[in-house]
Amino acid sequence: MTHQPSVARRPRAALPPHAGVAVATADSRAAAQRLLGALGLALALSLGLALGMAALAHADVPDTRFCTADTCLVASPDGGFAYTVVLRDNSNAPIANGTVVLDFTNAPGIVLCNEQDADHDGRLLGTTNASGSVTFYVKAGGVSTGRVRVGTAIDLITLACPRTTDLDGDPQSRVIRALSS
Repeated sequence: MTHQPSVARRPRAALPPHAGVAVATADSRAAAQRLLGALGLALALSLGLALGMAALAHADVPDTRFCTADTCLVASPDGGFAYTVVLRDNSNAPIANGTVVLDFTNAPGIVLCNEQDADHDGRLLGTTNASGSVTFYVKAGGVSTGRVRVGTAIDLITLACPRTTDLDGDPQSRVIRALSS
């Protein structure tokens, strides 16, 4: 129960008949001022909370102006080449635990090794570390004039030219070459 401040009033019987209206008007004005004060406080708190939540919600959204990825992606059957992608937000801060997608579906002729692309969808996924970077060691072969889409599930960071050390993309010939060497 809230405590109402006590207002010193004269008993109504001691007031002249027209004075009751003045007292009621003064009470109404005081109540209206308290109500406006409470509404103002509620509005200020709501606005502050909304702005704070908007800042938090926007904190981990990659900004492609600050994200980095090389435009040339080199792959080999043994995954001997590093390809690093860095995710950063609109304040150029690193994004930890962000998902990066290397999408090879627009690079026909590049064959990803089964151990990296078990579902054969032509996509490799990686999760960024605390500094916002993820390094892929792409195990693939073949030749393509297409491009690899590098980005997140929504944003495109760059289109990379795929290059491999295995020019025929035949997994059987990779096994034969490995056994003969």
